[in-house]
Amino acid sequence: MLTGILLITFGFVSDSYQNRNNKIYRLYGKGEYQVLDSAYFYLYYSYEQVEKVKGKSLVKTDEYFFSKTAESPIILLTAENLKKAFPDNLPFHYAIDAEFKRDQDLIAYDPYYKGYKLKYIYNRSLK
Repeated sequence: MLTGILLITFGFVSDSYQNRNNKIYRLYGKGEYQVLDSAYFYLYYSYEQVEKVKGKSLVKTDEYFFSKTAESPIILLTAENLKKAFPDNLPFHYAIDAEFKRDQDLIAYDPYYKGYKLKYIYNRSLK
């Protein structure tokens, strides 16, 4: 059974729902994205069918995305896209370059901190 909910952030509403496993999904474009974290900015996960090697068939892969707010566009999670989304936060840019060697590393989760490393360095960049 699915339960419809609306995410309300700063007075704006976004189409979202919560499944019976209490996972929250945001509907955007033709896709649905699982909300992984909403502190500072939103992190999303989607199991997508993409062409990984030119000329090969489509394969399913884990893809990660972000958005600045609950209602802003969902963007592929890459270092370059994060820098474009937060152009005035130079400490964040430098921390991304120092801490993450590949875009796939951006989704690293720290079990001790119980959070995403990206969110930790973003928080530190605000101080």
